[in-house]
Amino acid sequence: MISDFSGKKDFLALPLNVTSESDVKHCAEKLNLKITHLDALISNAGIFDFFPVSESGAEKIKKIFDVNVFGLMNLTKYFLPMLAKASGRLIVISSESYKVPSPFQPYSVSKQALESVFEAIKIELSLKGIKSILIRPGAMQTQILDDTIHYKNFNENSLFKTEFKNFVKSVPKYIGKISIPEEVSKVVLKAGTAKNPKAVYHINHNP
Repeated sequence: MISDFSGKKDFLALPLNVTSESDVKHCAEKLNLKITHLDALISNAGIFDFFPVSESGAEKIKKIFDVNVFGLMNLTKYFLPMLAKASGRLIVISSESYKVPSPFQPYSVSKQALESVFEAIKIELSLKGIKSILIRPGAMQTQILDDTIHYKNFNENSLFKTEFKNFVKSVPKYIGKISIPEEVSKVVLKAGTAKNPKAVYHINHNP
């Protein structure tokens, strides 16, 4: 739909499933009817879960990869022509947890994969004058954090049942300081408008 946004500019809202190539293609085509170029593309979609990766099988972990990794690939494929016309910017939201050496975290595994894909895309896009920026938020007050702290989706048949429950109990004490989502939006704005943006921005970094 088209609606007034802050009383200043038109705001186009479109439904989009980043795991669906047809959805992303349709969204890009709709947007292309309104504008001819794109100044910034922000890849932010992400989902979270805890479970033993060794027991997951491909299908279960693929659901996380579909959003956290392949979503970025779908977005860049179909929005790249508009982004190239503007010599725009690609801004990708990753996570500080990408480097956490811990079991039972398919989310971290997906973020590691995301960063590898990002590096390949970043080099290619630079050939067309497009800057690519990575943002790594730490703990943010979001639904994902709530799900992390209050995790209850236990598999009683898991070989790692005891270890997994102990792991989940230990998670809250390692989270540390919690920031608000608005901190991320401020950094995204800076990354999208700074003349010489950083390659990587850290928010609420907690080694």
